[in-house]
Amino acid sequence: DSSGVAAIDASGTLKVTKATGRVDDLIERLAESPVAGSISIGHTRWATHGRPSDVNSHPHVGGNNELVIVHNGVIENYQQIRDRLITQGYVFRSATDTEVIAHLISSCLDQVTAPDQSADGADPHAPLVHAVQSAVAQLRGSYGIVVLFRDRADVLIAARLGSPLVVGVGEGEHFIASD
Repeated sequence: DSSGVAAIDASGTLKVTKATGRVDDLIERLAESPVAGSISIGHTRWATHGRPSDVNSHPHVGGNNELVIVHNGVIENYQQIRDRLITQGYVFRSATDTEVIAHLISSCLDQVTAPDQSADGADPHAPLVHAVQSAVAQLRGSYGIVVLFRDRADVLIAARLGSPLVVGVGEGEHFIASD
């Protein structure tokens, strides 16, 4: 019923383009306003929560546009998490369970302390991984998610439970896909 893409452009800006309808509608929108970057995510959606619309289309942005997410599956406890996040000041633009995941990861990221970068063996990705792990531990339902972080254009984090997820590695390219 809809589709969308997100990419981080050369200036480090997170660009999201969405369209209701067939993928051809998204292609037309991208032809009018191209999005280019070395890392991106995209999604085609069949509505489960929220009617088909540009606003409800994936990808969904979390927090202060610090991350963007695509999701395959259904989150059963999304309303309880959404209500809690609203009390924390998060603003929702869609009626989807996916936007709940995006804001939840952002909330968890705000609670993570960055590792000491000077320590031997410190993993600079650890706060991102920990935030995603903390968020998915709170979800009930099924998911295959991919998260792209605005300030870390070299990282995609994926997680799954119940929904399929496959990783492809090529020469100079990597892919993550669900069904």
